[in-house]
Amino acid sequence: MEGAALSRLTFEDLWGDDPPAPPWLIPKIMLETQMVVMAGDAGVGKSFLAITWAQALACGLPIFGVASKPMRVLYINEENSWYDIREYMRWARYGLNADEKLLGENLRVEQMSLTLASIKWYDELRLISEDHKPRASFIDTATPACQIQDEDKNGEANVAIGHLRRAMRGSGEGNGMLVLKHAKVVAKGDDRAIRGAKAWKGASDGLIFHTRTAGRPRGDDLHCTYLWPDKARAFGLKERVKVTPQWVNRGVKKAGILLSYSADPE
Repeated sequence: MEGAALSRLTFEDLWGDDPPAPPWLIPKIMLETQMVVMAGDAGVGKSFLAITWAQALACGLPIFGVASKPMRVLYINEENSWYDIREYMRWARYGLNADEKLLGENLRVEQMSLTLASIKWYDELRLISEDHKPRASFIDTATPACQIQDEDKNGEANVAIGHLRRAMRGSGEGNGMLVLKHAKVVAKGDDRAIRGAKAWKGASDGLIFHTRTAGRPRGDDLHCTYLWPDKARAFGLKERVKVTPQWVNRGVKKAGILLSYSADPE
């Protein structure tokens, strides 16, 4: 839809007989203009998964078997140390065999830029977004990035979400945003909820939980995970997906991790 970022929609936008195919940014996960929350267990690998998607989008490489044109991508890292984020980026790059030139042109990684900014975090994010003009933005993770003081307060969460959406809009037409959060186990069993305020679920366009698969640990320091759909509107993840990592050239300087995906109905 031309003008997707505009507030007013025309009759043809809403009721046209031949609507265009949905403009996916991350196939099955996130459309243009959507804000999707991915909540993961501690240590599950949500940052590496998001980094892999970010690099694939920057280089036009397939995600879930679907490729796109290379696009500008912004990755805001406020959770991982410089050493960790650097290693995750290397593993993803060599696992994907990503193009160095396209990564340099399209992927912008900000390390603790919101935490250390001399201005309000949302003003810094807006300036970064307006400068880079990403089609897809990644926030890793919401609580430190948005400088949230009390995770359980819905009012504070709603203010943060509003600022994030304004940053999306300011970066250009059709931008989408994947926001990483932590999950918690509720009651007994495998049920999950977002840690903190419920507003993150209510105000988002989609919610996905990222968890480890059951069973014994693998012998290669990697583990399989699941993506569980919890909330989706008309478009979004509808079925559980198994994510299987595999080392590429392990033990050499250019070792990487390649991710593969398979439908895994409950």
